[in-house]
Amino acid sequence: VDFGHLEALNLINASKYSEKCTGYIATGIMLNEMNADSELLEMVINSIQTDLKCGNEVYESLALSTIANIGAKEFAKSLSSAVQRLAFSEDYRPSYFI
Repeated sequence: VDFGHLEALNLINASKYSEKCTGYIATGIMLNEMNADSELLEMVINSIQTDLKCGNEVYESLALSTIANIGAKEFAKSLSSAVQRLAFSEDYRPSYFI
């Protein structure tokens, strides 16, 4: 799919849960490292980093599941420290809403 990436990115940046969830699902389906240009991948990474640091466990869980589903090398390079921070945090509780 060569269209809809920016719309999915806009949904990821939305404040409503339903829109954010839809954006993450669409991004996970449409985006992979073979068909993504570096600019788009960078924008997605920045949006995911924002959600990983927001403190909302539901949004953090959406971001983590998208990282796992896409699994791009750029994600590993850019997001590994934020993922490790969440994985080894003593006060982090995984969300059971997803």
